[in-house]
Formats: sequence, structure tokens, C-alpha cells
Amino acid sequence: MAVSDNTRAAEQRRLEEFFQQMQNSMESFKDQMQQSMKGFRAQQGQEIERLKEFVTGLSMEVSQVAHHYRGSGEGFSGSGTGNSNHNLSRLTRVEFPKFWGDDVQGWLYKCEQFFEVDNVEEGMKVRIASIHLFEKACNGINRL
Repeated sequence: MAVSDNTRAAEQRRLEEFFQQMQNSMESFKDQMQQSMKGFRAQQGQEIERLKEFVTGLSMEVSQVAHHYRGSGEGFSGSGTGNSNHNLSRLTRVEFPKFWGDDVQGWLYKCEQFFEVDNVEEGMKVRIASIHLFEKACNGINRL
């Protein structure tokens, strides 16, 4: 019976040591994951800020181009009224492009076109663009 007790005690010690090793490994893994998530969040925040700055800059450029066309009397229809963009948006249904996180350049080009066709005011451009962000693009903004 003494041998059996020693065997059980030794087995219990081995199990306790194994459990402690597993617990230490899990803590280490948790720490590594937390550090990775901090880095990811920081990088994602920087990318979102870059995207916001880019959209803001783009909207200013679009506004300048639209102002140029309005001031010069040029427009899509060539009527020389300076307000032809507004008339075009009344004749056609143009939906704002959705952004899913890919092809930023293409999306921004379509945004420019929409803003110009629909004569969007400068102060509304970022707001309009931000409500058309989906999936990957939207996830980062929701965390801000």
C-alpha cells in the first residue's frame, strides 16, 4: 500500500507540474496576443486616419474642379449654364459607390464623379462617404 501511495503522489505531482506548465504557456500566449492586437489596432487606426485625410483632400479637389466648371460655364451637357451637373443628376439615378475595403483608388474616383454630378457641398462629402463604408473599411471606424 505504501508503494501505491507513493505512485499516486508522484503522479499527482506530475499532473500538477503539467497543469502549471500549461497555465504558464496560456498566459504567455495571451500576452503575445494582446501585444499583437495592440499593434494591429494602432496600425488600423493609422490607416483609417490616412483614409480620412485622403477622402477630405479628395473632396476638396473635387470641389475645386466643380467650382472651376461652374465658374467657366462648362458642364457635362455642354450647355454652358454652369448648372448642368445638377440637371444631369435629376435625369439619372446615380448611387453613391460603396467601399468594401478594396480598390481605394477606384472608389475615390467614383466618389469624385458622384460629388461632381450631384453638386455635393464640401461639408457633406466626408459624411456621405463615411456612411458608405462596409466590412473591412467600416470595422476600423467603428472602433474609433
